[in-house]
Amino acid sequence: MFSRVLEYFRPRIALGKRCPLLADSGPEEGLQTARSSNRVTTSLGAIQKCELSGTAYSTSHERQHGRGSTHSVLYQRMDDSAATAITTKIQRTFPVVKASLKSFLAIVSIFLATFASANENNLKVSAESEGLYFKALPYLEKIDEAQNDMFTFRKQLAVSEKVPDQKKEQYRDEMLLLIKEGMPLLKRSAEEGNPAAQYRLALMLSTFESRDQVAERVCTLLRSSFSNGFTPAGLQMLFYCFDEVKTPGYRSLVEALPNDETLYSRYYPQPTMMPSCDKNGRSDSNPIVLLDEKSFRANLYMSMATQMLTQNLKQEQVRFLNKAAEHGCVRAIERLKLSSVTNGARP
Repeated sequence: MFSRVLEYFRPRIALGKRCPLLADSGPEEGLQTARSSNRVTTSLGAIQKCELSGTAYSTSHERQHGRGSTHSVLYQRMDDSAATAITTKIQRTFPVVKASLKSFLAIVSIFLATFASANENNLKVSAESEGLYFKALPYLEKIDEAQNDMFTFRKQLAVSEKVPDQKKEQYRDEMLLLIKEGMPLLKRSAEEGNPAAQYRLALMLSTFESRDQVAERVCTLLRSSFSNGFTPAGLQMLFYCFDEVKTPGYRSLVEALPNDETLYSRYYPQPTMMPSCDKNGRSDSNPIVLLDEKSFRANLYMSMATQMLTQNLKQEQVRFLNKAAEHGCVRAIERLKLSSVTNGARP
């Protein structure tokens, strides 16, 4: 089990060093896995993450899988390009006066806003699934704490020194007990469609089970959670569901996140690993950190900006950078300032 936990963290740590796309969001110095004699190279998953950038989005039906995914259809909002295309089509088909066209578009906008607001109410979870989730939560928090403690211990060892067998056994016994108590509750909550439970269950499976055995199930859980507007699941998909994040279905879920960022406030903070937005201030912190909804959105939008840049979609990159900056992403703010200075210096 301990080796599987190491396998979970190592690709992400190595990714900062080996993937040019993430070179400026590199690993924390104290977590270099290359310190041990049994060095592990970047996994296929990390390589696929690097390759993600150069592949165009394809197939839109991905998001139809998984419980709760139909909500994503209801949440789609027109972006600027879509609105422009629709306006042009209306003008060519129905040559009406400008005032009438503006009135029509105003009515459509009001309808879409009302429709989105009404469907945010449909994302409410059942009382039973919520109760099960919060019963499981204390065990989940202890699991995160135990993982951070183990990596802190490992970081303090000498380069050639291994974790003592007694320490490994103690860690394993503690984790098995916590998993035995917490997992049944978490699974039941996830089966009831609770998006927070689906996210946490996906994290558990991806940490303690072989990727070959659980990859499909993990991505199904994350997709279902993200389809219901739960931001952490969307961010985790970028690090695990390498093929699915290339699809327009994933992009539409990012665009369709609810305007109400307090919708799931009772489920925050949530854990994630080494968020990129605040990398400069985390050199000595734990690998697993807790973020609120605003911080998760900032990291998600920053990751989307990186994707747009690698696809040479400059306008989209700037749009996501601005959204990340609006949510407090330090890296996005710095990038925008640098871009502004660079553009201002041009003749």
